[in-house]
Amino acid sequence: MFCLSCGTALKSIVVSFVFMLQNLFSSQPKFSKFASDFQNHITGFKRIFDSAEPHRESLPGSWNDDLDDFQKILVLRCMRADMVSYDIFLILA
Repeated sequence: MFCLSCGTALKSIVVSFVFMLQNLFSSQPKFSKFASDFQNHITGFKRIFDSAEPHRESLPGSWNDDLDDFQKILVLRCMRADMVSYDIFLILA
């Protein structure tokens, strides 16, 4: 697993992730503040990224309550594409 606690690497990943979110979600009103809020809740998103079961973690801030299951899958897809199939299985089960 990649270590998000490494200073320069963390900044690079955050900038890349926020840029990807802005491009991916820019046309979706529900995600309009997600990129800026991501930076405000970096510790919570780091917990998800580093988790062995990120599909079971709650999104930080109000995002866990504000997004539906499909929208949460989109966020997980951006952070940990390797776990999307687990999340879809849990939703369908």
